[in-house]
Amino acid sequence: MNISQKIIGIALAFLSMNKKMRPNATNLVKEAMDIGLAIHKIASTKSFNQVDKDALTAEVKEFNDAVEKFLEDLIIPD
Repeated sequence: MNISQKIIGIALAFLSMNKKMRPNATNLVKEAMDIGLAIHKIASTKSFNQVDKDALTAEVKEFNDAVEKFLEDLIIPD
């Protein structure tokens, strides 16, 4: 099982458990998948240059923003 399949499996499980948080959860999963795809692209080319580094950094920042938004809207029952 490669990383993309693992990410998709985790994403589906996550979405099924958090249906009320669907817009934020969907964005979070999308950003996580973008990171996985960026890493897969870098691994398949077997090179890592500054352009790749900048693209991966941008993806991680977008994921970080999605996580922050998700956590801000998360309601944990008492």
